[in-house]
Amino acid sequence: MITNHMLTTLRLAYDTEANAIRLGDGLISLANETDSHIPHYPADIRVMAPSDRVIDFDNIASIFAGTMDPAKMQILALLMEAQVPAIPVHYKVLSLIRALEVLLPDPVDRQKYLEKYELEFAKIEISERPLKNALPELRTRCAHGTSRGGAPPLVAPIFAELDKLVELLRLLRRAVVGRIGSDFGIKFEVNESSHS
Repeated sequence: MITNHMLTTLRLAYDTEANAIRLGDGLISLANETDSHIPHYPADIRVMAPSDRVIDFDNIASIFAGTMDPAKMQILALLMEAQVPAIPVHYKVLSLIRALEVLLPDPVDRQKYLEKYELEFAKIEISERPLKNALPELRTRCAHGTSRGGAPPLVAPIFAELDKLVELLRLLRRAVVGRIGSDFGIKFEVNESSHS
C-alpha cells in the first residue's frame, strides 16, 4: 500500500509516468543484516532525473505524508488515473466522477460544491442538464455508451466531439483538485497538457 501511494504521489507531483523498478513480477527489495545503526546496502541508490528538471522534494513529501489516510489515498489514486496519458479520456472522466463522489458522499453537498462550475460546464455543451445533476448521466454515457435520453455515448474513439470530452475532463479535474486542496490542505498543479 505504501509503495502504491508513493507512486501515486510521484505521478501527481512529479511525472505521470513515474514507476518503480521491477524485477520479474515484483519490486526490487534490498536487505542487509547488520548491527550498525546506519545500514549499508550493496547498491547505489540515487535520483536520476534530467538536469533541467526541478524536483520539489518538499512538495512530494508534503503530499505523501498529508494523505496517508486510506480514504485520501483512494481519492489521490483516482485523480492520478485521470493524469495517465495511456488511459482513454472517458475512463479518466469516470475516475474523476468517482473521486467527486468519494470526496463529497452527500449528494446535496456535492451539488452545492459543483454550482461554482456551472457556467463553465454549460459552455462545454455536453449535457442539457446542469453539472450538479448531470454526473449520473455522464457516468452512464462514459461507462456504458448509453443514456436514458438517447444522448450519444461518451466513449472517446466514437464520440464525435472529443474536444468536449477533453474539456469536461479538465473541468472535473479542476473541481477535484480544488476540493482536495480545501479538504486536505495540500496543493499541486494540475497537468492540462494537450493529451489530457
